[in-house]
Amino acid sequence: MTFKELYGDKSNEVYNGNLNISKKNLTSLEGIYKEINGNFYCTYNKITSFKHCPDIKGNFWSNNNQITSFKHCPDIKGDFWCNNNKITSFKHCPDIKGDFCCSYNKITSFEQCPDIKGDFYCLGNNITHFTNKVYFKNVKLDKDIKQKYIEYAEINFPQYLI
Repeated sequence: MTFKELYGDKSNEVYNGNLNISKKNLTSLEGIYKEINGNFYCTYNKITSFKHCPDIKGNFWSNNNQITSFKHCPDIKGDFWCNNNKITSFKHCPDIKGDFCCSYNKITSFEQCPDIKGDFYCLGNNITHFTNKVYFKNVKLDKDIKQKYIEYAEINFPQYLI
């Protein structure tokens, strides 16, 4: 079921306030508002893509869906929670102005990881490839992966380790 089928076509409208469309069995955001001036919650649905996603002026929770890619993901003005999906890489992921949680996806590399201003939670992913261009001060990883990350960081950018 699409947003449009449940609520009608709102794609030319702006929503002022926080919008929660969690647990509605949605598969697509087609027909949703073009902009949300507040926080947006679309958790625990069956959404497979960020296609039709509105411009969000607050925090964005899209966790516990079936999303496979950051393609069509809007700019994130606050915190971004997309944990418990099926995302495989950071390709197309926008920079994050707040905290970022992408835990329990299928991500294996930090390649193309965005700039993250807040804390970064990446637990439950099997990260095997690190990159010089990525440095996280407040990264939360699984213990064994964090150890590999620290060893990599000690060799490649020790000036940032505290």
